[in-house]
Parts: sequence; C-alpha cells; structure tokens
Amino acid sequence: MKPIAVIILNWNGEKLLREYLPQVLANTDAEIADVIVADNGSTDSSVEVLKTEFPGVKTLLFEENYGFAEGYNKAIAQTKYKYTVLLNSDVAPAAGWITPLYNYLETHPDVDAVQPKVLSYRNKETFEHAGAAGGFIDVNGFPYCRGRIMEAVEKDNGQYDTEMEIFWASGAALTIRTDTYLNVGGLDSKFFAHMEEIDLCWRVLLTGKKIVAVCSSTIYHLGGASLAYNNPRKTYLNFRNNLLMMHKNLPDSTRSRKLLKRRLIDTIAWAKYALTLDFKNAAAIFRAHRDFAKMSKLYTSLSVTFSLGVLATFKYFGFFVETLQQAAEALGVALSLPTLRLVLPIGISFYTFQAISYAVEVHRRTMQPTTDPVTFACYIAFFPQLVAGPIEKPSQLIPQFAAPRTFCYAQAVIGMRQILWGLAKKVVVANTLASYVDNMLYNPLSQTASTLILGNIFFAIQIYADFSAYSDIAIGSARLLGIRLTVNFRYPYFSHNMAELWRRWHITLMNWFRDYVYIPLGGSRCSLARTCANILVVYALSGLWHGANFTFIIWGLLNGTLVAACHITKARPHGTGNPVQSRMRRATAIASTFLAAAFCFIPFRCYSIANYQMMLQCIAHNQLFCVPNGITALPLVAALFAVEWLGRYHDFALERMPASAWQRFAIYWFLLAAITYCLGFNTIQYIYFQF
Repeated sequence: MKPIAVIILNWNGEKLLREYLPQVLANTDAEIADVIVADNGSTDSSVEVLKTEFPGVKTLLFEENYGFAEGYNKAIAQTKYKYTVLLNSDVAPAAGWITPLYNYLETHPDVDAVQPKVLSYRNKETFEHAGAAGGFIDVNGFPYCRGRIMEAVEKDNGQYDTEMEIFWASGAALTIRTDTYLNVGGLDSKFFAHMEEIDLCWRVLLTGKKIVAVCSSTIYHLGGASLAYNNPRKTYLNFRNNLLMMHKNLPDSTRSRKLLKRRLIDTIAWAKYALTLDFKNAAAIFRAHRDFAKMSKLYTSLSVTFSLGVLATFKYFGFFVETLQQAAEALGVALSLPTLRLVLPIGISFYTFQAISYAVEVHRRTMQPTTDPVTFACYIAFFPQLVAGPIEKPSQLIPQFAAPRTFCYAQAVIGMRQILWGLAKKVVVANTLASYVDNMLYNPLSQTASTLILGNIFFAIQIYADFSAYSDIAIGSARLLGIRLTVNFRYPYFSHNMAELWRRWHITLMNWFRDYVYIPLGGSRCSLARTCANILVVYALSGLWHGANFTFIIWGLLNGTLVAACHITKARPHGTGNPVQSRMRRATAIASTFLAAAFCFIPFRCYSIANYQMMLQCIAHNQLFCVPNGITALPLVAALFAVEWLGRYHDFALERMPASAWQRFAIYWFLLAAITYCLGFNTIQYIYFQF
C-alpha cells in the first residue's frame, strides 16, 4: 500500500478540476502517493467530469457540502494511509513536490506536519497569501507568514528555502501524519472553513510535536477560488474562527487578557470598515464576535450534554420509558415504547459528574485544561474513588497527578489507619447491621411498629457506616500513592439541624450540586420563596442521581423540605443559656436531627412508592409499645458513635492515636480480629455501588 493519500476536496469546482487536477496527477509521484478527490455534495457537473475525464482517479462522494473542515474529516476517516496531504482544488504543484515532504517526515519522527513553499499561481515569482513559506502567530493571535505580512507579499528570491520550524502549515497543501490528525481530533467542523488548519496545527504543537516548512517542495496556489479576499463571508469566518482558535488553545493564564485585547483591536478594524462605508464587512466583524460568544459556551454545553446523555441512557432510559407508559395507561392510551436492557457501568454516576466538573471549570477559566491525556484519564478514572467517590474537582486532583510525588512514611501510616477504620466500619458495623435491617424490614406487615422504627434507624446508621467506610478506604488508599482526596463525611449524625447534616454528608456531591446547580439557579441571592425552590430542585436532583426510582426523588424532597425549613427559620447549631441548658439543647438538636434523617431514609430503602406507603402505614398502625427485635445490635451502634464522638475534631476517628506503641497496636489487632471474625458471617457489597 502506498504511504501517502493526496486528498483534494471539491465543491462545485468543475473548472478547477479541469485546470488543476491534470497538473496534480502529472507532478505527483504515483509510486508513493494516491490522488483522491472527495466531492463535497457538488451541484454542478463535477462528478460527471471526474467519471468521464478522470476515470482513474479515486473518488469519495458526499451527499452534501460539509465545508472544508468536516469534509476532510469524513474523507480521511475513509482512508488508511500513513500520511495525508490536504491539497486545495486550486493548487498546481511543481514537479516532484511530494518527495521532499515525504522524505522529511520519514527521517524526522519528532515532526508531525510539514508544508511546501506556497507561491502565487497568478504570479509565480511571488509568495501567495495562504501560508507562503510557513505560518506563525503574533502576540495578539493574528496569523502571518514568512513571505507575507497582512496584504503585502514578497518576491521569492530563495530567501526562505531552508527548512524551518513553524507554528502552522498552510491548508493549501498541509501534509500530516494520519494518526496524529485523528488523535488530535482532526479539523474542527465548527470552523467550516478558514483558519481551521491553524487550529489543527496549534493542537499538534500542544502534544509536543513539531511542524516544519520544507521549501525544497513548491506548489502554486490560485487563492480566493471559493471566496474573494474582501468577501464579507470570508471576513466573518476569519474573525470568528480566529477568536475560537484562541479560546480553545490559549493557556488559562493569558486567555482572558488576550481575548479582551483582541476585542479592542477588532473594534478598530470594525471602525475602519465603517468609516470607509464598507458596512457589509463591518457587520461581518460584529456577527463574528456575537457568534463567538455563543460558540465558546457551546463547547462546554456539548461536553456536559454528552456526559449527561451517557448517564441518562444507561441509568434512566428504562425509568423514563416506564413512567411515560404508566402515564399513558392512566389516560387510557395504549403506548408501546422500546426498552433497552443495558448493564449499568460501575461508578457511572461518579465519573460522569467529574467529567462535567472538568468541562465547566475549564469553561469558567478557574483552571487551565490539561494537555496530557494520561493525567486527564487519571482524573476521570482514579481507581480508589472511581466506584463511589469522593467526587473531586479537577483543580484539586489534576495538579497532584502532574506534580512529582515521593513516598511519605507518615502519610502512609495515616492512610493505612484510615483504611483500617473504613474496613471496620464496613465489615463490622455496616454488614452486621445489614443482617439486622434485612430481618427487621423484610416483611413490614408481620413486624411491630417499634421493630420497624428501630430497623429504619439501623438502616440510617448502616448506610452511613457503609458509605463513609468506602470514602475512608478510598482516601486512605490515595494517601499511600501521595494523593490527597477531599474529606467526604464529617460526622453528619452529630449535626444540630438538617442543613448542617447535609454540609457534612457526602460533602463532595453536595458541593457539586451547590456549584453547578444551586448557585447558577440563583442560590440564596434571591427571594426567600425562590431560594427554597432552588433548594428543593437541588435535593430532588440529588435523589434522582441516586437512582431511577420515585422513592429516591421522595427521599430528596423530604431532605430538601427540612433544609429549606432550616433556611426559613435561620436555625443555629448551638443553644443559649447556662452551660447545662446549652448542652441539653445541643444534645436534643443532635438527637432530633438524627431521627429526622432516619425518617427521611425510609423511602431510600423502599423499592416502590407502594412499598413506602405500606411501611408508613405499618409504623402508624402496628403495635408500638413493645420491645423491638434487633436490640442486641445497640451496643455495636453505641461503640461506633462513641469512637466517632472522641475523634470528631479530626478527618476520621482514628487519625489521632495514643502515643504508646503497645496501645496503638492493641487497637489495630483488635480491629483486625473483629474484621476477620465478621468476614466469616457476611460479605455484602457497598450500598453505593448501585449508584
């Protein structure tokens, strides 16, 4: 197979094909390159010309005009060559033009793209606007070339015949490694035409590769064959695409400043056109800036939409279809909708939110986008927190992956201690309580109200011990690798009200909803009614995030209602009065908050609204004043709360240990023995694995 594909993109270029294609075929070495014409939905006789006058030329036929960028993307996707030349349809190459480009790429593996010398077809002694002898970008983002500054072009006297590293290669004859083209995403189809090759080259440079002008190869370019130099459409595309290119590729530290400066400079250009009564080009500049403002937001919107679309497809498609069918049946309408039986990917709710966080933070310019795909992959799929969090912000995690790390014995000790405490909470507490809860809540009709109440209280403790245990193990494991993850639980059951509890429970998830839902909705900077509505929206979405079931939405709304009530009453965590009264008020507040949270968790465990209703009815009507089942688990619960109360001022309960080595190791061995003992009775997966 030949190593090079010379792809010519054609649209309504019947005359150009007749004039330039014979010269391309005559001057291209057929032993190393195939010439391919990709027709972009031409409406003239181009296709007929290719069939009758150039039957030996390979052709790709598209049904519509995809523009320069997407047209080449589609063409290259259908070819399998080592190198690809993007050759304009109005180019006449000199004899032997392809060989120097090919040889240079073959002998320089650090170079991924090259261009020939570009001379004018009309005046073959002068350079042509589109690339000349190699392109660069000035400090304000304006492209220029060796051999051409603004509208002035130089005469070719051999002054640029030496190879030179450049910033961008001319789209008139851009030669690039096909793998590189595909890996950086090809030409951006949103550019349609003009400057898309500069954007592509910029992305190639960001990968660490080089671009070179190989001026021992020469082509002659007509230029302006599709749009004249002063055409308002061309003005619009050049100004808009230049802004898009800068927005995409400039580092965060300089992007805002340079874009502001460009707006001022472009205002001068607009004034120049307006003062010379060229109102069409002045309007084109205005439209370019208007549409750039829209499109710069579009990149973020597309990323967020894609992430949410994947999550909705895997997690909620069946739920929405089932709900729609039930609603139709209630209205007496027979509705048959397709269903998907998809296996839910592990941890999809967590890494989807991290991907959205990255897109939004980059858009807000609170961080610089990473150019290292390994670093980005680690941020999305860091194994300790992949399955059940914490949900990290990119500004917290990505710099840690990029920075060098060394093993720290002190941090490793703390990490192992946190893993041990997490295992104890999971295996000894959560799994043991799970057995009690299953027996106490399995058949509510046969249980006393006291048993159901205690069972639901145990479930609230079980889910806390289970989920916080995973967070402890994840955070501890990351510490061993020199990575600090965000604390996800801060003893939520010692809170004084529900608003405080949700600042301590699943902290990273609630921070995510605060930053990307609550604050954009207006947060608390609006009326009291609107603020409460914002709170209810956040907690309803939080419930839906947990699972595709109305019971989770009810759980979210119950919590949201209590949090909104705290906001209305301006609840404070501490009482007033003498110390004894203050302690009593705090104890009462903690106990009542815990019981409220346990009540809210009732629908969380129910598999349907009917099951939730039955649970409430049984609690209300079954026998209440009797000794409940499961009281033998109370010492275990008391031990958990006692240890956590003693360690409540630290990130986890065992962070601070006795100074005496024998005391520390006595605690370690006791916990290991308890874990080993309990492992023999039950192995239950983490509750949050289903989310």
